Amino acid sequence: MKENKCCDGSLKLIVACSGASDVGAITDQAARQLSRKKVASMSCLAAINNRSGFVMDSVKAASKIVAIDGCSENCANLTLEKAGIVNFHQILLSDLGMEKGHSMVNQKHIEKVCKEVEKILED
Repeated sequence: MKENKCCDGSLKLIVACSGASDVGAITDQAARQLSRKKVASMSCLAAINNRSGFVMDSVKAASKIVAIDGCSENCANLTLEKAGIVNFHQILLSDLGMEKGHSMVNQKHIEKVCKEVEKILED
């Protein structure tokens, strides 16, 4: 019988801003790549904002959550906080040298974000 990762404390989640800018696209693509590699599950920021039951259950059960924000608006971070989630890590792309409106959406930038998320999730 396969264990439900939602309930055994091993669920790791990524919440990405997925905004309309270049840095939003980078956060989204990094989260999707990590999810495909099964490093962590990607959670829906809009569903968290709407407090959707099944999504909130997963968020509350997660052993680690990483919020990836593309810019200083901190949408992923603020959405989690407004939902009452305070135990999470944040990655802000400007801290990685990527600025809104000046960052190519390419594999180099996506990989840089992925490596930062993986470092957090390994600890």
